[in-house]
Amino acid sequence: MKFIIFTNEYSGLPLGLRLQEEGHTVLMALIEPQMAEEKYQLPKDKEAKEKEKKAMEYLKLNGTGLIKREWAKHITNYLCQKDLQDETYIIFDQIYGFKYGELLRKKGYKVWGGTRLGYQLEHEREKTLLLLSRLGINVPRKKEFPTNSADQGIEFLRQIQDRILFAFKSDNIDILTLVAEETNIAQGYNEAQAENVSFY
Repeated sequence: MKFIIFTNEYSGLPLGLRLQEEGHTVLMALIEPQMAEEKYQLPKDKEAKEKEKKAMEYLKLNGTGLIKREWAKHITNYLCQKDLQDETYIIFDQIYGFKYGELLRKKGYKVWGGTRLGYQLEHEREKTLLLLSRLGINVPRKKEFPTNSADQGIEFLRQIQDRILFAFKSDNIDILTLVAEETNIAQGYNEAQAENVSFY
């Protein structure tokens, strides 16, 4: 079988390597930054331009010598001109690049992931939680606190006796999310500190 894994950060690389190890033909389709998000914005300042440049370099270099790779645009154009639907399986390893997924699905390809709905469910969390609750699924309570308001958060948690999730909004990948093992707020706070979770 032939598998094409669409990626913009190589989450699907381990799966690709496993499929390859099992004897399948595997190709990583590298999603260009301008196609990753629903609405692409050209980088305006030096920092944003540098960030996009590094993302492109990462895409070009990661997996070198391990797995075949090609830009998603070229692969999609090729697949749209050929009739390879019966022998090709397409996997999206994240929510990004769904426009490729929707186009290939319309062409009759078997596509796992790569939908606008999946992208929206991830990016519009409030709507997602509302949809899930309307479907009868219990969703966790959510409470946001302003920056530097740990005392407000601690007081809120003292009033409930549930498992605790500490999560922080940040682009910094070094900031952890922690699910405390204890319902006791003091113990949960201590666990977070032991795991080096920063509080803001």
